[in-house]
Order: sequence, then structure tokens, then C-alpha cells
Amino acid sequence: MTKPLAAKTLPKVLLVSPVALDSQGSDLATFMRILVGELVRLGYPFKHCVLTLNADGSSTYSDSDAAQIKQIQPALPFTDSFESRAINLAWSTRHALRPLLASFQPDVISVHDSRLYLPFHFMTKSGQSSVQVTLHNRSLGLAHAFDRTHAGLQHYWEQKLAAKHAQAVVVHSQSSLQMLQRDVLSQFDAAACEPRVFALGLNAAEYPARKKRLLSGKIVVSYTGSLNDPLQQFKRFAALIAALPEACRKHTIEARVYSFDTMPEDIRQKQFSDIAFYKFNNNVDVISALQQTEILLIPYTHDGLGILALQAMLTNCKIIAMIGTAMDEYLEPSSYCGSDIGSMTDQLIHALDDIANIRQLQDQNHFRALVDRPPFNIEAMANAYIATWQDMLKQ
Repeated sequence: MTKPLAAKTLPKVLLVSPVALDSQGSDLATFMRILVGELVRLGYPFKHCVLTLNADGSSTYSDSDAAQIKQIQPALPFTDSFESRAINLAWSTRHALRPLLASFQPDVISVHDSRLYLPFHFMTKSGQSSVQVTLHNRSLGLAHAFDRTHAGLQHYWEQKLAAKHAQAVVVHSQSSLQMLQRDVLSQFDAAACEPRVFALGLNAAEYPARKKRLLSGKIVVSYTGSLNDPLQQFKRFAALIAALPEACRKHTIEARVYSFDTMPEDIRQKQFSDIAFYKFNNNVDVISALQQTEILLIPYTHDGLGILALQAMLTNCKIIAMIGTAMDEYLEPSSYCGSDIGSMTDQLIHALDDIANIRQLQDQNHFRALVDRPPFNIEAMANAYIATWQDMLKQ
């Protein structure tokens, strides 16, 4: 039984994210939903604000008590350069959010996207609430690496600004910390504060441990994610399945693709005969899909938040992953392979040959046991956030 929190030691916190809690298909929305749910359970004094920066230079926001979404238009006659657009939007947003901040009066603003930091950066310069930024690894260095445009450079600049000037910086894995230090903080002599690292956490009770296997005996091998992302993750999965022997594709496995995306026309026209496509309608579908999956392939060169693999392990999936970003805290070393199709294909074939042992481990809750414990539960993650906010209040 969790002890009631001592109200005198609890800073009032405004959680800020770019996604609503009921957004479908968003790892960040899943993260915010479980964090908000735990804070509600603890009776913590907080408010959640959804703040979206739009491509046309405007922004929109709503908070947990608001009846409608409010639109914010840029108010400064700046030029169209990416620096001017960012500062214009930040300045305008800062002024529009003042009534919300005045009514709630947070001690700490917890920002969960580096792009959203800038308006609050201007506020803290005037002595208002302290800002804690979580740099989820889904964005660390990614836009700059894949998009050498003004938008990509602006995103990279915003990451550096948040990491340098926030009163507290949080990342959720050691590999995220390494990426932050290499791609962002290396541009400075030192960060304003030492980044805090604590693991992602989920509520294990929401995830069934027992697998639902096919009566035919076929092994379900799945990919879960986008069908049209710029990193070509689905195409890697399709190429990997095509590289398997025909007998394996026809008689041993059932390859499945699960996605919230509507199938793009180029994929529809190719008619992948060896892959079954399923469309998610809600987040409950994700858990059901993982329960039916025996081997989950993560052919990503840049993982999202790491939540997918954590969810998969709670449902006792065997995981084969190309990378360790955000998963290195809990994924077994034997689950990794090289960052090429051939390496993952070899690993998959080895797993298929060892399926009797894998199924026995699943029945024994082996994979779930690796993460159904602190620090990978929601209580540990929420407590780590609360400790961070309390330290900021003391400072």
C-alpha cells in the first residue's frame, strides 16, 4: 500500500506535452498517460497542458480544466528565418499562457518535448517557475541528422537550448544520456546541471503474461510501427521476411504488421503475399497484438521512447532488435543483432530453430520477470520524477 504523499513537500507541477492523453499511436501519449494516471492515484498536485507548435507559426493549447482548445497567433513582425519564427512563436505563446500560470501558479513546469521549452525559457528568465525538461530519445539528434533543413537545424538548436538552460534535465536510458552528451552537450563546456537518468516504467497489471498462440502451430512474427516513416522501418521488416526460405515463410511463421497508419498506396500495390496487415483502432489493440506475438522484430536504427519493447517484454515476447537506444536498460544482450538485414535474418532463423525453448521461457514468465520489477514499474518512475521536482523546489 503506497503511503499518502506529504503535501507540504510537494511542488505544484504543470506537465506540458505536445500530445493529448487519448492520442492513438503515440509512444509519448502512452508515456504521458501512465505518468498522469500514477500522479492522479497518488493525489499529486498537478495540471496537464497540451501545447502544440504548428507549421504555420501558430500554436494551440488546452489544459485539463479547459473546455476548448485555444489558438495563439504570432504577434511579432519578425522575418521568416527559422530563428525569428521560433522566437516569435515562443514570445507569443509565453504571453498567451500567462493566465493559466497565474491561476495554477506551478512551482515546477515539466516539459516533455524540447521544442516546447523556449516559451518557458523566457518565463524562467524573469524569475517565475523552474523548468524540468525530459529529453525523450525519440528526438535526440534525430531531426538534425536526417533533416539538414531550417526546421531540422531549429529542432537541434532547441534541444541544445533546453539541455543547457533548464533547471533539471531527465533522460530515460544510459544510451539516451550518451546521445545527449555526444550530439547536444558536446557543443558546450558543461551543462547547467547534471542530467538525471531513470528508467521508463509501466503498470505491469495492464499487460497479460500468457501468450495466445495459433492453433495451427505457426509462429507469429510481428512488426509494430509506422508504415510510412522516413527511417524505412517497415521496409526493413518486409525485406527481412522476404529473405527467409520459402518453406519458412509459408509453413513455419505468420508474419504480421500492426500499425495505426492507413496503408500507403505504394505498399498496397506491392501486395505482400507473405505478410498479414492489421490496423490498430486504439491502444488496447496494441496489447492484444503483443499478446499474440511470439517474436517481435524491432528493425529500427532509431527507436522511439523504448516503450514498445518494454510492453512486449511484459507480454513475454521474444525480442530481436537492431539497436539498444532506450532499451539497453532491460533488453537481454542476446536479443540484439547487427544493424543490417542479414544479421537480423540470421538471428530470427536461430530463434525459430530454438522456438521450443523460447516457448518454455514464455510459459515460465522469463521475459516478463526481467521488467516486472523496480525500476521498470510506474511507481519507481513517478517517484523519481517527484524527487527531481522536490530537489528543484529546495534549490
